[in-house]
Amino acid sequence: MKNEITYRRAALSDAAAIAQVHCASWRTTYPGMLPQALIDEIASVARRIPQWEKVLAERADSVWLAFVDSELVAFADGGSARTREEGCDGQLFGIYSLQSAQRKGAGRGLVQRVFADLRNRGFSSARVEVLRQNNNAIAFYERLGARHSRDVEITLMQEVAIESVYVWSDLTSA
Repeated sequence: MKNEITYRRAALSDAAAIAQVHCASWRTTYPGMLPQALIDEIASVARRIPQWEKVLAERADSVWLAFVDSELVAFADGGSARTREEGCDGQLFGIYSLQSAQRKGAGRGLVQRVFADLRNRGFSSARVEVLRQNNNAIAFYERLGARHSRDVEITLMQEVAIESVYVWSDLTSA
């Protein structure tokens, strides 16, 4: 990435591009952490496009996109916490990036925008869930000030995995 990163909110018309980045990120991030058959099933662009169309139809304003030379390279999504077990009212639902865009600042910029939105909507804290084996993502969240809260067992298409929950207890300092 040689050029400047630009950001904007998502629109319904971005669903296919988001699905492409989402699946490419799964294919490069999760080998060795999850069974390849599971990755292949989840990282299906044809399957992801309708899912993203639904998300964007409901809340496109909560999804931020990062571009380099008009190519979508990363995205992030946030909103009301799915669970309040950590006492958090907000949640970073996900951040996905092309491998070529990682460690170049797009992720940090996306999280800053999602957290600014959460603060503007009255949220004071946030949580994120990450596969326990995803050391790169964990290090990224910790650099952004998140602290480990707990580990939980999840099931992804009949496969058991462990997710770690990380928390930002005060979004004003995030």
